[in-house]
Amino acid sequence: MPHVLITGATGFVGQAVTAAFLKAGWTATALTRDPAGAGAKLHASVEALALHDLKTDRAHRFDAVVHLAGASIAGGLWTSRRKDVLWHSRVDGTRSLVDALSRLAAPPSVFVSASGMGYYGHRGEEPVNVFDAPGEDFLGRMAAAWEAEVYRANTFGARVAMVRMGMVLGRGGGALPPLALSTRLGLGTVLGDGRQYWPWIHRDDAAGMFHQAVADESISGPVHGAAGAPLTQRTFAETLARVLRRPRLLRVPAFALRAGLGEMSDLFLHGQRVEPDGRFAFRYPRLEEALREAC
Repeated sequence: MPHVLITGATGFVGQAVTAAFLKAGWTATALTRDPAGAGAKLHASVEALALHDLKTDRAHRFDAVVHLAGASIAGGLWTSRRKDVLWHSRVDGTRSLVDALSRLAAPPSVFVSASGMGYYGHRGEEPVNVFDAPGEDFLGRMAAAWEAEVYRANTFGARVAMVRMGMVLGRGGGALPPLALSTRLGLGTVLGDGRQYWPWIHRDDAAGMFHQAVADESISGPVHGAAGAPLTQRTFAETLARVLRRPRLLRVPAFALRAGLGEMSDLFLHGQRVEPDGRFAFRYPRLEEALREAC
């Protein structure tokens, strides 16, 4: 029975990814800062380890690693201190993980990591592909540094892939619940001019992508974690309002978002026109279907 080590397994996406591997017959182990507290969020069959456990006799042989850990991008205003937390959790955290794995007697043969669409910066109407250079803003620089640390897993012979995630839609977490709540209250909103592209994916499809990226030996390097044809933030807001049977009446100008959120407004005002990767079959390829299930 193949064995996968998952970081971030207790998170919104991580729980779905762990469930997908268990359903496929894998043994799963969670790597977490709080092994004692992780059990409440994990299936009973999932063992929880801390990073230092990889240096002891408790360590198992892992066939693959799925790396999802990282502080929430939307977890607070991007002060200098907050940006340090975001950078450290992704770049330095990945470096520490790869270093620990490289010291195992039998390192994993596959290393699949999350990344983000923020890699590209703001691209307007220009279609993006995985070979494009990173953006020069904070998210672009951080994602590029993060992926560079992921690629270091090549040094111990692992096949490496990165899933550059769009907005993940699902119940109980992520960006959708606050967007849905404001829309239910009649406050569905176009942000800025609404023409920025918002890549998205349903949580079940995101979990499936990570499993396939591990299982399919032909997948390596960056892939786009996005489903459906590219659509704008305005279309997203109007579709959500239609699904929830509420009006979409408001618009928040870009200057107001920047005044209130500062640099963090890039999350909402920047966009990437991304086509889905044709190697993956999505259960929810249309936004309306994904929202109806997730709301």
